[in-house]
Amino acid sequence: CNHFFVACFSLSFKMLPSGFRQMLRSWDPSSSAAVSDTLSPEVGGALQNEPLGRAAAISPSRSLREQHQRELASTRRVPSPVRGAVGLENPVGSQNCFLNVVLQALCHLPAFLTPFLEVDHQCTDPELCLICALKNLFFQYKYSGFAHLPPEELRVVVSVIFANIRRFQVDQMDDAAELLDHLLSHLHKELSGVPAVDTPCTPPCLVHEAFGAYLESRSEACPGCGLSGQHRQSFTTLLHYLPAAVLLGLPYRPVIPSELEAVVEAALRAHLESDTVTCPHCEKVAASSGRGAGAALPQLRLEKHLSSWPAILPFVLSWASDSASRETLHEMLAGVSLILRPAQVFRVSSPPPPAVVKAGVQDAEQEQFYLLGMICFYGRHYISYFRSHVYNLKWVLFDDSHVREVGSWDTVRATIAEGHQMPLVLFYAASPG
Repeated sequence: CNHFFVACFSLSFKMLPSGFRQMLRSWDPSSSAAVSDTLSPEVGGALQNEPLGRAAAISPSRSLREQHQRELASTRRVPSPVRGAVGLENPVGSQNCFLNVVLQALCHLPAFLTPFLEVDHQCTDPELCLICALKNLFFQYKYSGFAHLPPEELRVVVSVIFANIRRFQVDQMDDAAELLDHLLSHLHKELSGVPAVDTPCTPPCLVHEAFGAYLESRSEACPGCGLSGQHRQSFTTLLHYLPAAVLLGLPYRPVIPSELEAVVEAALRAHLESDTVTCPHCEKVAASSGRGAGAALPQLRLEKHLSSWPAILPFVLSWASDSASRETLHEMLAGVSLILRPAQVFRVSSPPPPAVVKAGVQDAEQEQFYLLGMICFYGRHYISYFRSHVYNLKWVLFDDSHVREVGSWDTVRATIAEGHQMPLVLFYAASPG
């Protein structure tokens, strides 16, 4: 595939997000194996010639790009190999893969997509309107019947919107998780008129209803003074970040799914509550008694209380290395549970909303979220896997314009590990698909 970093990339290496830096470090200019995976043999073959092929891959000629665009346009009406699954195009040199996986994610999360397509929106500036650009693409995705679609119109709008921060620009590579965060934040601004995600919007916009987790960081009971909750801080987050080492460091990996769920949930809660704070009350007492800052004061764990249930929980994984062995990926994926109970990951202080509650579930502690998909990267390329009732809950691989049924979760895990693909974002949702 043609996802290479252009020489004119405007940000310094240190300013780039960690995932993007990892991809940049792994770029091997001598490797052309992935250059033509979305091209015909004729176009792809031109890229494989040395040294002309690599030069064209890095800075493709206009004629080569136009040839690939014509080829993609000519195959849009060819039936998709997976009924209902639509690919997204990435003409040579376009660097669309990081955008394509984010769009596939939003298209495969019904708790977001369904209300988004129903939004009554009065556009004032089509050239800068993210809502209009997304709606246009999503309606084509759902109703056009094409095997794959061009995301160029949306790519231009995204480039204009974020030009001031010099991110996500046309023909430039960027980080998929960072794009997801920025897109959701900008949608919140457009839908609610409220600039900051942390600022409540009333009534909640669909971004907050779908992704917004309202959390309170609250200190545990102090063993010194016996008081609890002396430190409190509230915040709203759309994405939940954690090191991949959390899933690699599980004490054991049960084969029985329900037992694996409990182990993973406990590991996630332990990580989320790993931050500590000095007891504010004991600190005041020490200061007033003259013991000063040198006194040994209790360090309290910060509990995470969920007071607003979103319909979707995305977990963004950070990796310590830019590559992973098959053994490491097999081990990590063995710790990915297909079901999570939010009330076991967070401490809940309010019942879930009706949109989250499923029939027959009486106890919020047992409310389940299901793994619907994930974004992965390897080397310099992003791909995604999703399942849906449209595909009879089978897993489907989305690799730009290429779509392929993978089948079972066991096959997905083997495919990811054997391909050295590193999971970046895991999407859990209240609906099983």
